Amino acid sequence: MACTRYNKNQGYIGIAPQVSKGTAVATPEIYIKATDETTLTPTMDFDLQPELGDGIYPGHTIKTMHKLDGSFNMNVRADAITRLLSLMMGDDTITGASAPYQHVIVPAEDPCDIGWFTIVRDVAGTIQEEFSDCRIKEITIAGEAGNRITAAVSVLGLTSKPTTLSLTPSYETTANMFLFQDGTYTKDGSAIGTISSFSITIRAVINEDDQTTGIELADAPVIRFEVETEFTIDMDATNNAEYDSIYYSGGAAAESLDDGSLTLVFDNGLAAADARSLQIELHKLIYTAQPVEHDASSDEHIKFDITAHCEKNDSDGLITITTESSLAT
Repeated sequence: MACTRYNKNQGYIGIAPQVSKGTAVATPEIYIKATDETTLTPTMDFDLQPELGDGIYPGHTIKTMHKLDGSFNMNVRADAITRLLSLMMGDDTITGASAPYQHVIVPAEDPCDIGWFTIVRDVAGTIQEEFSDCRIKEITIAGEAGNRITAAVSVLGLTSKPTTLSLTPSYETTANMFLFQDGTYTKDGSAIGTISSFSITIRAVINEDDQTTGIELADAPVIRFEVETEFTIDMDATNNAEYDSIYYSGGAAAESLDDGSLTLVFDNGLAAADARSLQIELHKLIYTAQPVEHDASSDEHIKFDITAHCEKNDSDGLITITTESSLAT
């Protein structure tokens, strides 16, 4: 019997913004190349149908649901992360006459502004599937010393179907990728120490209790946005100022644990039309980390985790994402 093996290095996930719900788009605007971390699994439910005498026969199984409720991972590139964040948060102000265009993305006040999009996935260049009327539940942007900046994207979709496509994927240049070592990390405008790793989760909280007839989960309104963060700092034991800057605002303010902003900036270092950047501004952090513990047996640098969530700042809101990309719309 002939056996065909698939190549896991092939395949992609394509993102195509929709004009509105019910207007699936088969040709992606953004292609995300599959990596070893990229997965996207739809959700299916089955029902075993009884017959005479209430006997249940596996051969009479009926599929009752086949939708997208899953996630995929990606390396963060300028155009792809700009498009995904704008689709998720809904409010994107664009300036510039030519590339790079600047995007200022904030959470929309009106859930109706949250965008719909189509996902096309190609598995190993063999299996092709389309998910339409999708929305993003969550994006986690993370980095670790010496590595690329990555994103995990959690999505919901209403409709799925098999498809046959003749597409030639076009991927963003490697120069559009952001690296951990290219980043700057500041608290209230001042460097906060040697960062070993970070994770920032932006979550669209969907009202899943809406039982209105005909309302699907992806239709339910976004009732709020949340941001959670986690940082690991590698700190010299002699540098008390770095510790104070997190927990005591340099020793000057007792309220430092529920105040202050955090800013991350990544830049590809290129000039003119090739410049690409990603800036994440968290305007008001509430720290929930445990202060560093004493460990006399360790001969390593002190490391401590900073765990926090965000609240809205009266003037600046919850979070502001500013990017430079080639996307004009």
